[in-house]
Amino acid sequence: MTKPGFPDRVYERAADAFRASCVEKTLVYRYASYAPVPHPAAGDTGNENHAKQNELWAYELAFNTLKFQALLEDVLIDSCFQATRRMPDDLMALAMVMLYDLQDRKFQPREPMTGEGEGLVEEVRLVEDSLFRFRTKLAASLARFRIKQDLVCIDDILPKSVKEKHQRKHKLPTCAWVNTLKSRYTHTHTRLYCPTNMCHVHVPHVYAHFVLRSVDEVCVTLKTQGFVQVDPHTHLEGRVFCKDTHCPDVLLFPRQAPELRDKTTLLLDRTLIIQEKSRSLAVCALRPLLAKNTDILLAGSFSAHTVAHVGVQASVFSNHVYVCGLPADSALREELHVTLSRIGCKNVRLLPERLAELSEGDSRLQKVRVVLVLPRCTASALSDPIAHIVNEDGADRKLLQDLSQGAVSDANLEPLIHNQIHDLSHALTFPKVHGVVYCTCSVYAEENELVVKSALKNAAARTKLRPFRIVSTGWTDEETFLRLQASDTGEGCFLCVLKREEAETVQNILARAAAKGLLNGLALHEKLKKTRTKDKQGGAPTTPPLPPQPDPSLTSAPSVSEQLPVDPPLPEAALEHARRPAHPNHASAAGPVENRASEAARRYKKIRRRKSRASRRGAKTKKPRTRSSRKKAPRPRVRPAEDVAP
Repeated sequence: MTKPGFPDRVYERAADAFRASCVEKTLVYRYASYAPVPHPAAGDTGNENHAKQNELWAYELAFNTLKFQALLEDVLIDSCFQATRRMPDDLMALAMVMLYDLQDRKFQPREPMTGEGEGLVEEVRLVEDSLFRFRTKLAASLARFRIKQDLVCIDDILPKSVKEKHQRKHKLPTCAWVNTLKSRYTHTHTRLYCPTNMCHVHVPHVYAHFVLRSVDEVCVTLKTQGFVQVDPHTHLEGRVFCKDTHCPDVLLFPRQAPELRDKTTLLLDRTLIIQEKSRSLAVCALRPLLAKNTDILLAGSFSAHTVAHVGVQASVFSNHVYVCGLPADSALREELHVTLSRIGCKNVRLLPERLAELSEGDSRLQKVRVVLVLPRCTASALSDPIAHIVNEDGADRKLLQDLSQGAVSDANLEPLIHNQIHDLSHALTFPKVHGVVYCTCSVYAEENELVVKSALKNAAARTKLRPFRIVSTGWTDEETFLRLQASDTGEGCFLCVLKREEAETVQNILARAAAKGLLNGLALHEKLKKTRTKDKQGGAPTTPPLPPQPDPSLTSAPSVSEQLPVDPPLPEAALEHARRPAHPNHASAAGPVENRASEAARRYKKIRRRKSRASRRGAKTKKPRTRSSRKKAPRPRVRPAEDVAP
């Protein structure tokens, strides 16, 4: 039985990717050598989508070959394939990737896939013919290794973490965010007079304008096309979909994305955009920070769909999105223009400078208030890192070898950490920026928490502006990071939202403390009460409020009673001693003049304090009481002589 394979160009590109990432053994234990190709492989001449799909297939094939490199080399040696066929060194990488594909198809012949611009590659057909003629010995050698190492399947030879990801990626649902900018075309005709033909003609015009569509409308459309909406915690299988529990504009479908394209037209008209969930989480974290005149600066590594998603969110408030790091000769720049025009985003501006080259005095960034940082990372939190590397350019292709073994070396990790700290620290130095969102797809704390802490420390040392603090991401009440672990229902990621501390007055702090009952019943000044009343009567703020979160001034910082210094209470004996007149010996020692002056000063201060208290309470000022006017014991009342009984 013939099973489908890949186009010849895919095998050729997979061999190049494998050769660039594989680690050869030392000369003592080396049985196969992967010499470089003397000529570069020809690129895809098909359309953009076809080329992207071929690239994804090629890197997936190379990545899987890297996982089983040691096993495949042993099979080639044990079956005497290399000794019999004498395969040139420059074709050994191609033989490795085609051997993995051959055993994955259970050593069945391949049905070549041909597409637009696809042709036959002579080297691919030569290696395929050699492997297929030798397939019996190759299958027997693989069976011996499985018996010797007690392997139910070859996946059991992988490390535990790599095996779990390898099996989990086939269970992940397909995520798609809803494009609320839906294009609507209006066909009209204009009647014009043609002097040549001496008659009127009708000229057709097509106007494309974009209107907002809600997620509920898209759900209704899916139901009319035969889909069934289920609970988010239900296993997705068949023609079903559900809403995501984190992102309100993300819908989840079963894994079979190609079948989804055949069953609905919402993918063709760009109403549904298939993209991994980690990027949608970062975009959703921007929403509480957006308001009128709040432009967004996007920095890092991302795809055209990520830029479009940010642009759709910014269009709600008629804001602009500035994308930095796109020079004029960038391949992503042309792809962005095409994708944005199809989706309908007209509020995106492309900047050739990188984030580190932009300054606060740039006239283009005067309305930028929010920065989204999506740096390159190790993609170690993803079960399917290849899709992230190819589609989002989110990781270096040199990491394929490390990811295939389940651990990233320090040599590859340190440059990433350095760039992440540098970009996030620079984003925090813009004086008008009040919110920064940082997102990675890594499990390493060196790329997540430690980067945020280092950036906050660097920003506090380089600027005198109000510092940033970590706030809630909106999905939890705690002011901390959001960390999602990879599972059968979604990929893993790390998300952090930083917000600049607002300038607070003493009156606002005391008003909040009084509202929470932390002033122990002390009355507030009338001006503070009026201020609080005006705040309650005022309209709704223009900026959308953040999700409910504890008050930072009362949770992370000490309470008002702890911040203000309070004198310790005096013992009763000391108070009694203060009421007594000074000892004559003490008065004589200080001198009568100095003693009277200090006594007058104390009396004056006491009178001022009592007057201020009485004026605040609205009571009438009473005459201060002095020592000479101290209240004496009441005298017994004596009746007049005529009232006394005889």
